[in-house]
Amino acid sequence: LLTYIIVLINILLFLRPVRPKTQCEQHRDSLRSRDGDVPLIGAFIPQCDEEGQYRPQQCHGSTGHCWCVDSRGQERAGTRTPPGAPTINCDEPSILCIKTNLFFFKWIFFFFFFL
Repeated sequence: LLTYIIVLINILLFLRPVRPKTQCEQHRDSLRSRDGDVPLIGAFIPQCDEEGQYRPQQCHGSTGHCWCVDSRGQERAGTRTPPGAPTINCDEPSILCIKTNLFFFKWIFFFFFFL
């Protein structure tokens, strides 16, 4: 009976639908060499999380630079750090975003109260 259960579990796991590759996984896999899983020398290989999404912080293995990205893997302006710099928290809004929001808030406040 135990053998039957183990075989049944293995069959169910084998028949489980495979999720399609995400944009991050496709990007990462496209940069692998044709010889297998060895990445191309010097190429930036994006890091994907367990669900296949871009990790918020990306680092270039060859140069040591790190930066924050959005959900599409695009670099967020003003977040790139040089090698050896302290790690950045990509979950916090960038200073540029905070300054932009404050700028617009001041104008809205001005027009609302003084016009």
